[in-house]
This record gives sequence, structure tokens and C-alpha cells, in this order.
Amino acid sequence: MPLLAILSWPLIALIFFAQMPFARALVVSTLVGYLLLPERFDVDLPGLPAVNKLFVLTAGMALGALFFRPAAQQRPQVGLENRDVWIGRIVICAIVVLLCAPVLTMLSNRFPVFQGPTVLPAMRPWDLLGMTLGTLYFVVPFLLARRYLATPDRHRMLLRLLLISGLLYSLLVLVEVRLSPQLHNWVYGYHQHSFAQHVRGGAFRPKVFLQHGLWVGFFLFTVVIAALALFRSSEQNTRVPYLLAGLWLFGVLFLSRNFGATMIAVLIIALLFVPRVWQIRAVLVVVIPFLLYPAVRQAGLVPTDRITQFAASISEDRAQSFQFRLDNEDQLLARALEKPVFGWGSWGRSLIYDDRGERTSTSDGTWVIVLGELGWVGYLSFFALLTAPLLALGRAGRRKDIPVETVALALIMIGNVIYLIPNATLTPLAWLLTGALAGFVQFDPVRQDTSEELTPSHDPRATRYTRFAKEPKRNPV
Repeated sequence: MPLLAILSWPLIALIFFAQMPFARALVVSTLVGYLLLPERFDVDLPGLPAVNKLFVLTAGMALGALFFRPAAQQRPQVGLENRDVWIGRIVICAIVVLLCAPVLTMLSNRFPVFQGPTVLPAMRPWDLLGMTLGTLYFVVPFLLARRYLATPDRHRMLLRLLLISGLLYSLLVLVEVRLSPQLHNWVYGYHQHSFAQHVRGGAFRPKVFLQHGLWVGFFLFTVVIAALALFRSSEQNTRVPYLLAGLWLFGVLFLSRNFGATMIAVLIIALLFVPRVWQIRAVLVVVIPFLLYPAVRQAGLVPTDRITQFAASISEDRAQSFQFRLDNEDQLLARALEKPVFGWGSWGRSLIYDDRGERTSTSDGTWVIVLGELGWVGYLSFFALLTAPLLALGRAGRRKDIPVETVALALIMIGNVIYLIPNATLTPLAWLLTGALAGFVQFDPVRQDTSEELTPSHDPRATRYTRFAKEPKRNPV
């Protein structure tokens, strides 16, 4: 079953693109694939990178863009004008560096690393293929969203699709809250993560079809904010369903036993209802320290003791888990700074091993993973691509209004940035949201964008033109 699901996904994605407008299909295919495809299942092909969930999600987007993107390009309603050259330059530079950095990482890691009896191989030229493909996993959704999800109407569509998927997924979450996290095992025949980690205080933390229960918690946080943003931005007579949906999803989030995601949700909900100027300031307050987090962490400026004491006041188990993460961070940060410029590369060379050659470290936070593998060059480029749209939101506000829907995307990404410190929960959905923000701050519509439901070319009975079937020329009358 997992093999069939993985190998058939590109075809399923193409069906979405054939039946829906391009922007909608981009979001729907990403949501459905991310939420339902099997985790930690790789198809190993000789001489090629592993075919897994991220691979087929990216392949589906790329094939959809290849065959169906030209039809979207011919609609004048989605024409965009570049109004912020600097954000465009930062995005392009970051992508170029991320694509080139593996070469420099390989050249600086041409010798094996000996950890007791364990030998970690040197970086080889063919390792570049896997590292480059890993970069494309987030560059492809980012660039497509930057072009086709750049306007407020598309942001509203994105939030509505998130909300619909969240309401449906909440039913599966409640099944696992009651019966234990078994859906992935029932459907695909194996558990994608340790079952013991998902038993909390005599109850269960669901993981459904995602990598871990923490990922479920963050997805529920995302859809809670989507529901409340739609509540704020809707007309008075249509707001109640969105409020009820937000309350329902927050209740499901609480039941999912994700304390971190719940606390972040409370913080972001509060920000969603404050004046716009304070929302922009909150973005800066979170993003700037995060970009410098490794240096701040090394300097001892993070109040880890106070955070541990606060966690202990709630649950001793949570305090021990948090302290374990801090200890791992200290070790991995020290290891990363042994090769600070271009990092250690792949093959687990950036991890910690004991005298017997057994791995003793667990790399959870995205920041320490990127810093260890690609060094400061890769770290700054990676997180510049992620956070530059957030930092440029204030600049965009000087030339145009920032609607609630767009602010909601930014606040969701702020929550994601906070969540990335202890966890590696950066998903294809997050890159869609970041790309949508990048398109908003860089481009302005040449003409007022209309909703996809009202665009005549979105009629499923209308003729669809692709790169293989151009619109015929019409003779003037």
C-alpha cells in the first residue's frame, strides 16, 4: 500500500491540476499529499535519490507547472508587477547560494570522519545530487506560491482550503485521541514513529499520517489561525461559522496533547486581534533574534534555566524533555562550530558519537540541522529565504494595504519560526505560505485580481490551453 501511494502520487497530482485552476490545484495537491501520504517510506533506486513523500510532492508540483501553468499565464487578471526589487534580489541570491553551497561543503569534507569503530564516509560528487534535491523540495513550492499565490484573494483561498482540510483532519485526530495513534499502521502497515512517544499522561497524542504528533499539533495550530482570520475578515452575517470552526479546532488542538503548539496558538490568536502596527512589530521581534539564534545561544543569552523552571511548574516530564533538547543543542552547536563556514555535509557527519561509534545526539531543531550540515553560509541563505518576506512586510505596508488574510499568513509563519527552534516542523505547506508572502511583498497586481470562482476561464467546460495547444489566432473583423 505505501509503495502504491508513493508511486501513484504524481499522476494523482496531475489529475488535480487538470480539473482545477492552477493556484487551487497547487494548494489542494500539496494539502492532500502532505496530510495523507505515508511517512518514512523510501523507494531506493540505483544511482538515484530515494523516492519518498517529499520527492513525489515536489514532482507533482513540478509536473503540474510543466503541463498546466501556461494556461494560467494567459489570464490578464493574474499579471504582476515587480514593486520591490530588493526582496527579489534577496530571494534569488539565497536560492543560488543554497544550490551552490553543497559544492563547497563537499570540497571541504573530502576525508572520512572516524568516530570510534564507526567510519563516516567523505563527501563525494554524487552526494551533491541528494543535497541539491533536498533544496528543490522547498524551492519549488516557494517559487510557485510566490508567482501564483501572491494576491489577497489567493491568500483567502489558501486559508479556506486550510480550514476545510483541518476540519476533515480533526475527525481523524479525534479517532486517534480515543483509540491511540494507529491510522498509519492500519492503512500502511507500520508505525511512522515511536508509539511510546505518543502516550501522554495516560492519554494519546495523535500522529495520523504525519511524521510525529508534533507535526499534527502544528498543523492544527495553522488551521485554528486560518479559521479566526476568516472570522475577522468576513462580513458580519457570515462570521459565526468561522468562529465555531476556530473554537472546534482549538478544542481538538488542546485534546491532541501538544502543549507547545497550544501555547503558540494562544500567543498568535492574541496578535491576530491587535492593531496592525503591533502585528508588524511582533514579526520583527521574533524574526530578527531567530536569524541570530545560534550566536545568541552560544553567548548564553537565552534564559534556558527560566524556561526549564516554567516547564517544570507545568509538568516534570516536559521539563526533562526540554532539558534533554537543550543538552543536545549544546553538543550539536559545538560540533557545528568546528566547521562553521560550510558545515559537515551529509552522512551524519555533524552528529555526536561515543567511543563505541554509537550516535548519542538527537538533532531536533531545524536551525541546528542546517547549521551543522551547511555551516553559516547555508544557514543564513536558508533562513533568509524563509524570513525575508516577513521582514519586508512593513515595507509593503507603506505602498498598499495589508489585509487580514495576509497578516494571518505572516502570523502563522511567526508561530512556525518559534516552533522551529526545538523542532524540525518546516513542511511544504510552510513553504507555500512563505512563497505567498514573498509574492505579496514583491509584486502588485497589474489589474485587480478577481476571485477564482468568478474568473470566466475557470469554468470547467471552457477550453483549456497548454503549452501543447495554443490559443488560435483570431482574424480581425
